[in-house]
Amino acid sequence: TAYVTKKLAIEGYTLDESKIPANATGKYSENDIVVTYVYKKDPPAPTVGKVTTKYVDEAGNEIHDPVTETGVVGAEYVAKKLAIEGYTLDESKIPANATGKYSENDIVVTYVYKKDPPAPTVGKVTTKYVDEAGNEIHKPVEQTGVVGSSYTTAKLGISGYTLDESKLPNNRDGKFIQGDIIVTYVYNMNKPQVNDTPTTEQDKNNYSDNNDTNKQNDINKTNHDFARHVSNNKTAIKQEVSQKPTALKSKKSSLPKTGVKEQKYLLVFGTLLVLFIIYIIFDEKKHHDY
Repeated sequence: TAYVTKKLAIEGYTLDESKIPANATGKYSENDIVVTYVYKKDPPAPTVGKVTTKYVDEAGNEIHDPVTETGVVGAEYVAKKLAIEGYTLDESKIPANATGKYSENDIVVTYVYKKDPPAPTVGKVTTKYVDEAGNEIHKPVEQTGVVGSSYTTAKLGISGYTLDESKLPNNRDGKFIQGDIIVTYVYNMNKPQVNDTPTTEQDKNNYSDNNDTNKQNDINKTNHDFARHVSNNKTAIKQEVSQKPTALKSKKSSLPKTGVKEQKYLLVFGTLLVLFIIYIIFDEKKHHDY
């Protein structure tokens, strides 16, 4: 009858498949049959090494939890550098065993960190622009800077106002401090310019009324002066007219009798003179009535 021999799993050994016996299967016979399986001894399990990386400050105090890694003895490792808030790795103290190979003994790698300096304190300067009553006439200007650093505030040109140079703040320039600094510039309001041109309807009405009154006063004054002038002229003319006949008579009596022709000339001249005087009187009267 047929038989089949068994392959066994043997701890620490591995069957050598290249040496499987030829009679591993067959038929029973009257003689004993011996079947032999050959096994190779398994190599020893690889030894595992351990690397522990520590993170300390300059005083040796741990500032982060250690990191542990394992690996086969002889394999290479690289200890991890970590970014730790508030600290900076001291590159001048990088450990010699930061890289290497695992061994049967534990390896400890230590990174040293320096504590970061405190963040610079920031101060604030607020510049205000006010009138004499302390009312703000411009939006405040804010500046920030590291405490101890210098600052300079600005004078602004503000429409309708003039900076009061006699009240310039002592702290307009200086250095930032821990806390707020307030710089105040004082301005004087400019005096309004006189403007004769009316702007509102009421002003226009008042301006028109005043202007009309002034015009009427000027007209009345002109008429009065004119009337007085005409009156004076009329008096002078009347006197001149009243004196003319006498003068003519006197002249006529003193003139020599040169004949009828000269008398005609005198008569025409006297008539034209009288007409001219009458014209002046009526013309002045016309202007006076106006």
